[in-house]
Order: sequence, then C-alpha cells, then structure tokens
Amino acid sequence: MFRRSILSGSLALLVFSLFTTNQVQAQGSAGEVFRACQHELEKLTRECVAANHHVAEFCIPRIRELLENGQRERALRLARRCIHQIERQTHNCLDDMSHLCRRCVHRLLELGAPELAERFRHNCHVAAGVVRESARRAIHAIRDLFDEP
Repeated sequence: MFRRSILSGSLALLVFSLFTTNQVQAQGSAGEVFRACQHELEKLTRECVAANHHVAEFCIPRIRELLENGQRERALRLARRCIHQIERQTHNCLDDMSHLCRRCVHRLLELGAPELAERFRHNCHVAAGVVRESARRAIHAIRDLFDEP
C-alpha cells in the first residue's frame, strides 16, 4: 500500500506540473513535454519492475525454507500471498502508466505534435510490456519452487 501511494503521489505531481497552464507555457515546446513525459514513464517503469523483483526476492528464500522444513501448506499460502501482491502492484502500476500515457498523449496532441504523441503511445505499450514481463518472471520464479523434479 505504501508503494501505491508513492507511485500515485509521483504521478499526481507530474500531472500537476505538466498540465497547469503556467508550467506548460514555461516548458514551451512539444519536445520538452515529450521528454518530461518520457522521463516519468521510464521512472515509473523502473519502480514497477523493481517492486516486482523485490517481492520475489523477499518471498523466494522464505518459501524455499518452508519447503525444506516440510511445511508445504505454509509455503503454498505464502506463495499465494506473494503472487497476489505482485499481481496487485502490477495492476496498480499499469493503471498509473495508463493515466500518465493518456494525459501526455492528449497534451502532445493539443500542442500539435501527433508524431510525438504516437511515438509516446508506442513507448507506453513497450513500457507496459516490460512491467507485465517482470510480473510474469517473478510469479514464474515463485511457482518454480513447487515443481517436482
């Protein structure tokens, strides 16, 4: 929950700074808006990927220890909670990214830069794929602990 509020707060700050009239006038060009949006997208992507990695890194040794101690049911419960956390935070990240992308594309179109808007839209799809892949890998790493040889 703490991570969600940080991500939302960061997004709110970006939206406020990008889309208040004075700030947009101070930024001037569509290129500057694009760069600011791209920077925020990259930052959000890094945070989301790191959060998924962190959950897996935290859970895997604990699950492994439970399994080694013959506590399979406890290990399964922990794995379910960890996977749920990864899925929830990924969903929240993708929502934040979607909001950022819609606002930035809209602003770029308002500034008369459809090429930059399309390029940013593409970058958003790529970033969302990176976040989804990080979730898939983290979940796969947890589930692999239960595979029988």
